[in-house]
Amino acid sequence: ILVKRQGDDNGFIVSVSPNPFSNHLTIKFSTELKEPLTISLYDFYGKAIHTETGTNPGTQYRMDFSDTKISNGSYLLKVNTEREIKTLKVFKW
Repeated sequence: ILVKRQGDDNGFIVSVSPNPFSNHLTIKFSTELKEPLTISLYDFYGKAIHTETGTNPGTQYRMDFSDTKISNGSYLLKVNTEREIKTLKVFKW
């Protein structure tokens, strides 16, 4: 699901890598982000497993899962900025 502001032809959130991931994910943006963002990882039952907030991350934001006990499997990653909301399927292994 991708929600964009009216008149915005290109998505602001470009990619999430690596996918599948083990200990970290990097979210890349098309331009430098100078606004707050919230990133949430959901299981397929809709339960929030992990949430982070950041401000002014620049052109990418890195999430570190090395200290968490997230099981291997499929998840939904929701990236929420003032410009758009994007939900992507990611896999942990």
